[in-house]
Amino acid sequence: MRSEWNFVEKEENIINKQMDDDKAPAQATTPALKPEMSKGERVYNWVVYEGINYWVNLISSIAIADYLIHKGGRVKLDWAIGKAAKALEATGMPLKNAYKNSKTALETLSLMSGGWALLVPMKLMEDHKRWWVHNLNDWMGVDQTAPDGHKETPDEIYIEQEQPKQSWLTAFKRRIYATLAVVGTGQIIEHALANKKIMTPDQTFSINPYDVNSQKLTFEGHHMGGKEWAEKQIVGLVNKAATHLPGGEAFTNPGSWMQRWLGLAALDTGFTKITALVMRLTNGAQKAKAPHEIGDDAPPIPAEIGDELKPGDHRECVVLPAGKHVADILPKKDKSEGFADAIVRQAEAAGTLQMGA
Repeated sequence: MRSEWNFVEKEENIINKQMDDDKAPAQATTPALKPEMSKGERVYNWVVYEGINYWVNLISSIAIADYLIHKGGRVKLDWAIGKAAKALEATGMPLKNAYKNSKTALETLSLMSGGWALLVPMKLMEDHKRWWVHNLNDWMGVDQTAPDGHKETPDEIYIEQEQPKQSWLTAFKRRIYATLAVVGTGQIIEHALANKKIMTPDQTFSINPYDVNSQKLTFEGHHMGGKEWAEKQIVGLVNKAATHLPGGEAFTNPGSWMQRWLGLAALDTGFTKITALVMRLTNGAQKAKAPHEIGDDAPPIPAEIGDELKPGDHRECVVLPAGKHVADILPKKDKSEGFADAIVRQAEAAGTLQMGA
């Protein structure tokens, strides 16, 4: 009689303990806050995508284009244009059209020369982002001490925008995407802003400037294209503002290098911005996870109905093979009991284990 009373008392204590646990407020779990982007990473992003990929790109492109279009490189550029025109003519295109298309393409590419020259240093900078950020943080006095007291290595520091290494082929493709975006934008400007009220003068070009007897092509005056018109408008506005500044007359001198660079920069500033944006959007950077998010995308651990639960086990999901019903994966002994009975039996077993029986 006493043993029965003790058994009932133990069962009652277990039930009461479970009820108290159910009433107890759930322990609040505050997810770990995501660390802020470090000073080194902010400086890295500005230097790479604004400093190098925009300003260095812009200035170097204008300098190279000025040499090829307005200075000593003009003869070499005209020779390349003539060669390209002849190649297009061989495909059946009229020579005049071939020359015009070649001239537009190569002069546009000269304005993108700086970006192509930066392909190698840009890839090396992106491939070693962690090293650069780590050293920039050290230089700016950012504390990079781990919780256990050791100094974090470049592989251990927190990076907001992880930069995976990319192949040379991928780096080349990214530059191709930027080139296509710029050329496409240029074509839109050329046609959308074309001014039919302004005619350009007649122009004559030699297929081979190194040969005085080479074939000559004369282009009659035509309506001013959108790019040329836009450049003239921008240059005109800048020159008008410059006349109100001390020494502004020297800046507006038509033969000065400043006017040549201004004409090249009129649209190339926008084109270079497009290039920098495309390069940043295609850099493959992956947003980092906060500590509490790590593992959220891990696949669930498969569990089958019929598995015997051991103390401490906790199953939250059942993975069913495609085309299967839950009853199809029950062990034979569970099928013999019936589907409903098997579910009830295992639910009771799980509840007993969780109560600590």
